[in-house]
Amino acid sequence: MPSQPLRLLLFVLNPISGDVDKSNLEATIRQYCEERGRTATFFHTSGSDDLASLRKHLSERSFDAVFAAGGDGTVSLVAEALTNSSTPLGIIPLGSGNGLSKDLGIPQEVEQALRLTWEYELRTVDTLRVAGMFSAHLADLGFNALIVERFDQGGVRGPAAYVRIATQEYVAYEPATYHIETDLETWEGPPLCSRLPTPARSVATSSSILMGSWTMASLKFA
Repeated sequence: MPSQPLRLLLFVLNPISGDVDKSNLEATIRQYCEERGRTATFFHTSGSDDLASLRKHLSERSFDAVFAAGGDGTVSLVAEALTNSSTPLGIIPLGSGNGLSKDLGIPQEVEQALRLTWEYELRTVDTLRVAGMFSAHLADLGFNALIVERFDQGGVRGPAAYVRIATQEYVAYEPATYHIETDLETWEGPPLCSRLPTPARSVATSSSILMGSWTMASLKFA
């Protein structure tokens, strides 16, 4: 159980993440929190200067926790906005992949994931920057990075869009040659797909993560 109750909560909602119907999401979250003595407030991403807007919003009011309600991109956005703060980050997985939440064992149903608002524990993780880009989970190189870029540029969401794009791009894809050095080994070659999972000791920054006895999690950045 948490050492400190989370009373005032901010939910960062991404209206276009995944192929999930979010028409009643805000009402569901608000009712769930009110029934348990929590206050839910909301910030909606727009796709334009979201990081700066969210940072400004966070500077104007103090929250006990901030929840990313969206996919991996929304999680990364909120995690970066909370860097160097003591405010924990929770995840309500609503994206196409939901990679970090799945790796942490967070339930993929909204009401089950919302149990993190009152049942959690803090756990340390590392974050990563690659070429100046922030990552709270994985940094892709090669084919999968190309697919993610094409997916972000497209207007269709959901797993089927990933499959369609991957099929289209695979035929003409020519992998580059990579030279990768870590504090453990050096590798060079033309991989189809490479991933740099956090933590990576040579490039990571110190952060922490909340894991719950209900197999849920949130992040807190030092």
